[in-house]
Amino acid sequence: MTSYRVDTATTDGMHRVVAIGVATPDGAAHPAALTEAELAVLRSAVRGRLDQLGHEAGPAVTVVAMIDARPHIVSCRPVGA
Repeated sequence: MTSYRVDTATTDGMHRVVAIGVATPDGAAHPAALTEAELAVLRSAVRGRLDQLGHEAGPAVTVVAMIDARPHIVSCRPVGA
């Protein structure tokens, strides 16, 4: 299982992924070598979760574990909250 940190910026409910990296135990992220299909899965999962949370503005950090090629949200929080 690999976990990824996905950093986003949201304006007027539109979520833009600004970085995706391999999550480390200390909360940092290192560059992730992912295929375009894997990136699309991560982006979709994160945007969907932010929509569910009603996140309308500001940055957020989401950690996603990929298990059997399926995304599982570990955590999702607005930065500064």
